[in-house]
Amino acid sequence: MQKCLGGTRLALVALLGLVFASVASGQSITEFSAGISPSAAPLGITTGSDGNLWFAENGANRVARITPSGVVTEFGAGIAGMDILFITAGPDGNLWFTETTSDQIGRMTPSGVVTEFNVGISPSSQLLGITAGPDGNVWFAEFAGNRIGRITPAGVVTEFSTGISPFSGPFGITAGPDRADYPGRSRHRVQRRHHGRRGRREHHGRPRRQPMVRRTE
Repeated sequence: MQKCLGGTRLALVALLGLVFASVASGQSITEFSAGISPSAAPLGITTGSDGNLWFAENGANRVARITPSGVVTEFGAGIAGMDILFITAGPDGNLWFTETTSDQIGRMTPSGVVTEFNVGISPSSQLLGITAGPDGNVWFAEFAGNRIGRITPAGVVTEFSTGISPFSGPFGITAGPDRADYPGRSRHRVQRRHHGRRGRREHHGRPRRQPMVRRTE
């Protein structure tokens, strides 16, 4: 979808779960579907340490890689958990993703080797958003558990609930410019959790129907 803004085009580019906003003149959009399984239902997406993009295939229960030229590789080996929704590039150079209905965090190397973690995660937590924190760890939102979780690169999990209002339902999470994590909450609130150095942002939105990747130029 394109919208005029003061003579400059504002292009909103969505990959099912990720929305990019970029302002530029003369942009074009390229869509990629080759190599993506029809039932994949891509959702979260992130830039990997290998220079490629990585995205979660919620419908196929896989993680996929797409090169800047649009070549897609899907990875499913070693993923035992269910309902992969969001993904982030970790401080260790690996990809980290949430397995929502399995209450697990998955870690995948750029070569596709998967390790899953569930020790320290409370049952029925319903993990959603995930992001790399400025402290060198990975942080995630527990929607049903009403908590924020932290997992170290070694897989040690700590859960936090103090200061989170009951039934808030933390959904997305991002590292802010003020050295804090900001989990988005389903009841019209945003919370800040302060620690370490600056981090990055992961943006997530609603899924689209057709499995496709779009590139704007």
